[in-house]
This record gives sequence, C-alpha cells and structure tokens, in this order.
Amino acid sequence: MKLIITRHAQTGWNKEDPARLQGIKDTDLSKQGKEQAGKLALRLKSHNIELIFTSPLKRALETAQEIKKFHPKAELIVDKDLKELDFGILEGLTDKEIQEKYKEIWEAREKDKFNYKIPKGESYAETDVRALRVLDKIIKTKRDSVIVAHATINKLFFKKLLKKSLKEISKNFFNNTSVSIFNIKGNDVFVEEFNCDKHLK
Repeated sequence: MKLIITRHAQTGWNKEDPARLQGIKDTDLSKQGKEQAGKLALRLKSHNIELIFTSPLKRALETAQEIKKFHPKAELIVDKDLKELDFGILEGLTDKEIQEKYKEIWEAREKDKFNYKIPKGESYAETDVRALRVLDKIIKTKRDSVIVAHATINKLFFKKLLKKSLKEISKNFFNNTSVSIFNIKGNDVFVEEFNCDKHLK
C-alpha cells in the first residue's frame, strides 16, 4: 500500500512570526492556506487514493476536502485520534511568551519533552498512543491512503515508520502541506518522498 502523510495548509496562527502553539484550537485556513490546499490537491491528483483520513479540526478537514475533489470515489474518514497535541495552558502562545509567563513549565518540558504533561493538556507520550492507534488501523486496511494531520502527530508517525527518535525527526521543519510518501509491504517501509513541498515553489 501507498501511504501519503501531509500537514494541513496554513492558518492565521501559522502565518504569524513567531508562530503560536496551535493544538486543539480550531483555527481557520488563511487565504494563503486555501491556495496551498489547492496546490496540494493538484499535486496528489494523479495518485491512486482510496481512503482519506483527516483530523476533525477545520484546518485539516478543509485541506482533506480539497484533495477529495480530485478523488470523488475516495472515502473521507474523520478520526478524532488525528487531532493535534493539546497544548493546554500554552495554547495560542509563542515560545517567547511561554518563557516569560510559564518559565518553570517551559524548563520542565524541555528536560523531558516526550513525557512532560502540559497542565490542562497532553504529553507527547499520551498523543503517541492515539497516533499509533490510528496508524495501525490505517495500515491494516492495506489500501492506498492519505493522512491529513498536524505537525506533532505527523512527527510521531515518522518516528514509528522510520524507526528514528523524536529528537532526530524534529530536526526537520515540516512546512504546511509538506508531503511524505511511504510504500508499505508487510513489515517493510520504503520512503518514496519525505517532507517535500515542491508544489508550493
């Protein structure tokens, strides 16, 4: 099976510099984001796509709906397990604002980012459980699929598929609508493309 993993298109918060932590906050696509989603859909037009899995958050769902326009027979499946990590009290803040307002939390999280549970939010470890649950479910279909999700969720997928550490995966910056394509045969995973956003160039 072919598995295509992509990140949702740009939102207003993504556009800000510095960007704000955007977890379960249901933000809309920006004007540029809608253009990105259209370019992504055109890029994937020639691919065989049977299933489109998406996070229920608008930024992912709207991106998935653009892809479906060229694949009307593909089944669109909304899965709550694909929601972004819940950043709790850090939601909507920039890194600088977090360091100023929640310095102790920032430092504690930096010491053990995978296991640290954000107050009123989630840890990477908790998010990893649901990310791998949905990834396993998708792979078991053995059907050519697209996943439209979020930066953190996708990093956890790549950690599993590429058998690398989160730290190593996180060295990459995953732009909005970046595409990674995997060919999965049994227990073997072959990478056809990784973190490619040539359609935006």
